[in-house]
Amino acid sequence: MFNSVYDCNQLIAERLIDYIRTPVTHAGGITHLQQIFDLAAIHGVRSGSHGPGDISPVGIAANLHLDLTIPNFGMQEYLGHLDPAGEVFDTGYRHEDGMLHLSDRPGLGVDVDEAAAARYPYEPNICRSTGSATAACTTGEETTMSAYDELAGSLSEVPVIAILRAPDSTGFAAATKTLQDNGIRCAEFTLTSAGALDALRDTDADDMCLGAGTILTVADARAAVGAGARFLVCPHTDPAIIAAGRELGVPVLPGALTATEVLTAHRAGATMVKLFPSVLGPAYLKAIGDPLPDVPLVPTGGVTLENAADFLRAGAAAVGVGGALIGDAPATGDWDGLARRAQALVDSLS
Repeated sequence: MFNSVYDCNQLIAERLIDYIRTPVTHAGGITHLQQIFDLAAIHGVRSGSHGPGDISPVGIAANLHLDLTIPNFGMQEYLGHLDPAGEVFDTGYRHEDGMLHLSDRPGLGVDVDEAAAARYPYEPNICRSTGSATAACTTGEETTMSAYDELAGSLSEVPVIAILRAPDSTGFAAATKTLQDNGIRCAEFTLTSAGALDALRDTDADDMCLGAGTILTVADARAAVGAGARFLVCPHTDPAIIAAGRELGVPVLPGALTATEVLTAHRAGATMVKLFPSVLGPAYLKAIGDPLPDVPLVPTGGVTLENAADFLRAGAAAVGVGGALIGDAPATGDWDGLARRAQALVDSLS
């Protein structure tokens, strides 16, 4: 899955792929996707537009219209649409015998029932240190919260992601309980800790949002979500991992340091961007964040109990705190020391 002509330039130019898979909604609109397909046509690569059920009929219709104009059309993915799309949209196009047929309506040919749409108000899933959406998703009598809302809700109370990293993860469950008892509701189990996925799977923490860190590959992402991770954190930016997170329905926080890297991660679909490492301090975060106010930044790697509040005042959406908070508690069982540090951190942010 690609998001810009720059992501796929090498793969297309060197003919390393036969089809280029991206939709209008990922590529930033019809014009930019046309540029990607034009580059692909030069090198004999065909289109293969993405079409999952969570892309709206407007996005699919835009793909279809573009499909009909390019010389290198290959295939159009189509998985139908998730409810309540059929109630809100009259698509105009139809699917018959494996083929998609456009209507002769003007424009993209999709009609919107505004009265029906009004029954589904938009609720943003953006994490901010000043508060976030925490709406629940209801199906029948069962109410569940999306991973996006779960992360947003946990950080709106105390904007801290506690980072658990140790030679092994045997103490992670007890560490999580200690953090929870002292007001921290979000923790990251790093995959460099032996047995991290088993610990994630076995830790019972109903009021905690637990995620996985040091996600380096799409396989890591899938394994972590399979073990129960509600968010994914990377030390780097990999659009494929971000796309996998969106497919799996979990937030992804990729690592970035420069303004170019931060904006690349944001445009690739990152829920928040991990500013890593943050050893340059709150002033650097402010210098990055001021021209990019729409990018939620989470400084990590350099955040201490003493400067966490400074990072938030500089504009951070949340802070990731590892060794300064956790210390050696998972290895030594010093839960009293961890409790004191957690309480001190929470108090400093209140």
